Amino acid sequence: MESPDLRTWTRNVRRAIDMARGRVWLIAHSFGCLDSVRAAADRLDRIAGAMLVAPVDPFKFRAAGLLRVGPFPFPSVVVASANDPWMRLTSAAYWSEQWGSRLLNLGVAGYINVDAGFGPWPEGLEIFRALRAVAKDGQRIGDSTPATRHRAFHTRKYAKRN
Repeated sequence: MESPDLRTWTRNVRRAIDMARGRVWLIAHSFGCLDSVRAAADRLDRIAGAMLVAPVDPFKFRAAGLLRVGPFPFPSVVVASANDPWMRLTSAAYWSEQWGSRLLNLGVAGYINVDAGFGPWPEGLEIFRALRAVAKDGQRIGDSTPATRHRAFHTRKYAKRN
């Protein structure tokens, strides 16, 4: 992983949010999840929802103190795996709880990238569609609604393909 620059990357995400018309969906991977969370913190009214895939552990990058603590006012999901080398599942669960996000554990899926055996990921698109359905219903991801019980939020079908 290249040496990330949280300030610069966050500034770029903020700029993209500001340039967009209307509310935006944040879909991020790895360190981009930290940037997206940080950028969204002062633009909460501009965010429709967030899908954070394989976030890195903020403590590994001395970034934990820079991140929002408290539930997002929009639906969100953290997609993680049991053996991600950049974020332990217990840390993913902690941050999911902090943000009020649904945690989707893909099981033994590695870092959820090409090196871990992922290529085109139609299941990821299905997860995003389910997240949008939750937002359309005006619910937070943790609320008990038919949308949150959508099959896309269940882990067994998302194991990496061999």
